[in-house]
Amino acid sequence: MAEQDKSSNSPTATCRVFISYSHDSTEHEQRVRALADQLRDDGIDARIDQYVQDPDEGWVKWMRTQVKEAEKALLVFTETYQRRFEGDEEEGKGLGATFEGVIVTQSLYESGGRNAKFRPVVFRDEDAQFIPVELRRFNRYRVDTPEHYQNLLRWLYEAPRIIPPRLGQKANLPPDPSLKLFASKSDKPPVSAPASPPGSAQGAAGPEPAPLGISKTVEIAEGVLTFGSGSWRMSVLLPPFLDKPEITLVPEGWSADKDPVIEEITTDKFTAKISSSAQQGKWIWRASGALLKTHSADAATTSGIGIVEGVLTFGSGSWRMSVLLPPFLDKPKITLVPEDCSADKDPVVEELTTDKFTAKISSSTQQGKWIWRARGPRRESNAESQARPSHSTANDKTTIKEVVLLIHGIRDFAEWQHKVSPILREIPEKEVWPLSYGRFDAVRFWFPIWTRDAPLNKLLWRIREPSEGCQLRSCQ
Repeated sequence: MAEQDKSSNSPTATCRVFISYSHDSTEHEQRVRALADQLRDDGIDARIDQYVQDPDEGWVKWMRTQVKEAEKALLVFTETYQRRFEGDEEEGKGLGATFEGVIVTQSLYESGGRNAKFRPVVFRDEDAQFIPVELRRFNRYRVDTPEHYQNLLRWLYEAPRIIPPRLGQKANLPPDPSLKLFASKSDKPPVSAPASPPGSAQGAAGPEPAPLGISKTVEIAEGVLTFGSGSWRMSVLLPPFLDKPEITLVPEGWSADKDPVIEEITTDKFTAKISSSAQQGKWIWRASGALLKTHSADAATTSGIGIVEGVLTFGSGSWRMSVLLPPFLDKPKITLVPEDCSADKDPVVEELTTDKFTAKISSSTQQGKWIWRARGPRRESNAESQARPSHSTANDKTTIKEVVLLIHGIRDFAEWQHKVSPILREIPEKEVWPLSYGRFDAVRFWFPIWTRDAPLNKLLWRIREPSEGCQLRSCQ
């Protein structure tokens, strides 16, 4: 017994296993011993009764201790072992296997059928028929070939042959674009120059004219992503492209553990995820494509693509921030990029009109900044209109447009304005100006003197800078 305890402390022993079997014949006993010897040679602390001459505590307690203290137990089934395991053997024969069968069956009963310890083993495939019903729902291990024996060894070591690969990044599955019930002015097709007649300088194969305010010159924008140790999600604000640009990333010194993953690309922003164990590293990025030029190609145009930028500064906590924009013809596209990855998650644009947007930001830092950009078809200011060369004649008269003010109550969000404005703008010689107070809470409702200045100042600003061809007159 002392030698048995000494073997359990061997530095190569990793799992204690008890082998229960019946003494069918000398040949069968030798096969069981060969299995135990091979397991021990492979680092498994296998125990069988053949290793013990005469236990001091007696065979009954020795068997109970071996089954109880073993991490795994192998039950070698033959026709004889089945009879003794199920208690059907002749009286007085095979009492050891019968007693071990009682202990195993009681353990399965008390565990509610859950079994991580006991597994049936056979030396021949035809012996599988002798496995009892309560053990047939578990894997059986055949040890007649080296390949089959390795399957048993993998179970004992909890080393499966196939393991699932590590989860990758979430696939980019953008939704289909939303459909518009009414076409806005910006959705109208661009005006093209008439085709050149046959034999002219351009000919039928001449280049297509570019839309007003758009340049198709292919250009390149470059920059550097600087990061430190850990996992980083970094966004870069790009100059506006006509379509999604091609993004190329090159490491400076091979500082990252693996290539960055481009999670999002739009016409004016891309977001990359970088993982690194280095203290500091850099990736050089390049965006190539056709840039969108924000100029007007025709002096008679009354609107063009406009871009307005600014910064949202916030502190710790949850913030709801509104930004007043210069007037756009339609709702502009809003792009938000963190200046220093300071927010816990991306802001949510909760409200967007032609001259305002509201974003919700949550942050645990003391102070952070998000750079915002609004892009879309814009009305020209009075200064821009005066800068145009005049095309009027002596008989021309100043066009007077009727201005429609859309004013809503102070207890709603005025969603109806976004539906009515595009329809009214289709009427010739008519200007539509939504006046938005925003939804008032109780404090703003009872004390409006401090909250009404912003929308009124916005209206005054619109009056001082009317669009081209619009003259305002006071009505007596």
